[in-house]
Amino acid sequence: YAGDALQGGDDNVFVGRHAGSGTTAVSDTVIIGHAAGAVVIQAAADGTVAIGYQSMNLLESGAGNTACGFGTLDACVSGDNNAAFGYSALGANTATGNTAVGSHAGENIVGGQYNTILGSSTGSNDIGLETGDHNTLLGALCDTSGTGSDDQIVIGYDVTGTADDAVHIGNATR
Repeated sequence: YAGDALQGGDDNVFVGRHAGSGTTAVSDTVIIGHAAGAVVIQAAADGTVAIGYQSMNLLESGAGNTACGFGTLDACVSGDNNAAFGYSALGANTATGNTAVGSHAGENIVGGQYNTILGSSTGSNDIGLETGDHNTLLGALCDTSGTGSDDQIVIGYDVTGTADDAVHIGNATR
């Protein structure tokens, strides 16, 4: 049942089969969707918004997270201040400060922090960013030059970055 384990906390909304079913003491939280936020969400995760099937399915203590879409942020246990919008966006993310918008956007990021990703399959196309920090990827199918790339700015359609601490706009082969 939705929110059936809640023992403390105020101003929560739980809608959907098993939505927030393990939640014990959280406040100001919105959990909507089958098995969304289904583990033991604690007070340290106040303000969580999870909408979609298995959205933030493993969250326990991460604060300030917002996820909307099937499987968004579903591996996040304690990461803070992440925002994921789109099917499986930031699906493997366990870190802090990442923003991903688009179907499969940033879905391979595990430990990378403070990345901004916008576009379908961006950051998870051919290479799949996993542990890199401070990257900005704008455009469908964009990728950094490696799984652990740092400080790359990649803009365009199906563009791959070339090096850390570099800006890559467009694709010279088109």
